[in-house]
Amino acid sequence: MARITVGDVASLPPGASVKVVQDGTDVLVANVDGVICAINSVCPHRGGDLSQGVIADGKVTCPKHHAVFDLKTGRNVTAAKIAFKSFKTGNARAYRVTVEDSTITVDTD
Repeated sequence: MARITVGDVASLPPGASVKVVQDGTDVLVANVDGVICAINSVCPHRGGDLSQGVIADGKVTCPKHHAVFDLKTGRNVTAAKIAFKSFKTGNARAYRVTVEDSTITVDTD
């Protein structure tokens, strides 16, 4: 099992996020109202870096083509858009998060 140690839960207060990279896997870890969530940081539409996107209301908006993803599930809730055209957008992969002794870890398998 591939496991990424993110850090101490105190370093990720509600509303905060961090990108972690390990073994070629880019993960966006965010605290959504006290719930630590993790999704793949690479947008499935065209590879935008979700860690550079705007986070609001438990969702992240890709900075490249504005696709929106639920941070708890990775589900795509708004398709990518270029000009006035929408494009089918897959879901971002969600990862299991564990907090033990205040240390956040993400399972990427």
